[in-house]
Amino acid sequence: MGLISNPPILVGWKTTILGGDSPLVAIYYPQQVHTTDPVECLPVLGEAYWSTLENDMTNNDTHSTASDHARLNPSQVDLVARKMPFEFSDDIDPQWNKQKPEWSHMVNGASLAMPFLEPFLIRTLRKSLSQIESTQLTQDVKGYIAQEGQHFQQHRKFNDTLIQHGHVDLIAIEQQMKKEFDDFEKKRSQKFNLAYAAGFESMALGIGHWLIEDREFLFGNSDSRVASLVLWHFVEEIEHKNVAIDAYNAVYGGYFYRVYGVFYATMHVIKHTRKAYKAMLTKDGLWSKLSSRWKLQKMILRFYWKMIPHVWEACLPNHHPSKINDPKWCLDWLKKYESDHHSLALLDTGNMGSKCP
Repeated sequence: MGLISNPPILVGWKTTILGGDSPLVAIYYPQQVHTTDPVECLPVLGEAYWSTLENDMTNNDTHSTASDHARLNPSQVDLVARKMPFEFSDDIDPQWNKQKPEWSHMVNGASLAMPFLEPFLIRTLRKSLSQIESTQLTQDVKGYIAQEGQHFQQHRKFNDTLIQHGHVDLIAIEQQMKKEFDDFEKKRSQKFNLAYAAGFESMALGIGHWLIEDREFLFGNSDSRVASLVLWHFVEEIEHKNVAIDAYNAVYGGYFYRVYGVFYATMHVIKHTRKAYKAMLTKDGLWSKLSSRWKLQKMILRFYWKMIPHVWEACLPNHHPSKINDPKWCLDWLKKYESDHHSLALLDTGNMGSKCP
């Protein structure tokens, strides 16, 4: 294995993630580049660095391919676009979980990204179709695209209610997100964009497991319309968990660049989510309250506690989402949809601890 020139050095502990000042190692690159921005840390290393690392490790590359895991998925599931009958009227309170307004705005902040993130994922996966030889994977990508199309359209409707309630500062954040995702397509390689897609889906899989496992705590006695939107979205994220990483492996492959995508996508989405919920908490007068900030920090720690094991697993050389068992509640939701999808658009949030209705 060849030596890598100018390796990065980890320094410092100051940056901000999610709720406030949280520790994250900043990266100093020997060519006089220094940043404490959690998202800028990885681009500082640049695509060239990760490609060099990938090339140096070619002979030892142990990345998994879709075919390696076909035996773990004996029953192929056809991905379909489920058009849920959600209704987002003007009476939806942005603090849709009155017991947890901080959590409400964390979710709202993540929702704000979806009409920009998911169209980017759709375009990225669509571009990969011409390079994919597998008929099954081609079908899966088309199903993935259809599902993500439904996701961002429903989030767009919900997000409009947030702005209608006076959260006009969100418009500038939306514009910034649109610009960044447009720039990814114009300035970054297709390999980067596909690694980002695979990385985001790895994070989304972990979030989906957390939301379902912790659903009573997170969504109990909240507005059913919002809880149902979020849980539907992440049931389908779990359902199509294999697609983006299979597309990345089929078109490019490479362990180190895939891990780069996991960290980049995770921190990029977190950055914009934080901007959005900080703006909403500030408008509601909660950002300046110590009690509210403490509740927010506890929720963030809960998020990290649940997410870090999933992110760690996604970074293992032999990682493939098909190795991760789906939550039973998720499988029950999918089965329930076949007979009564209307009830899934208005889940009983007073009974979230029970089996899926």
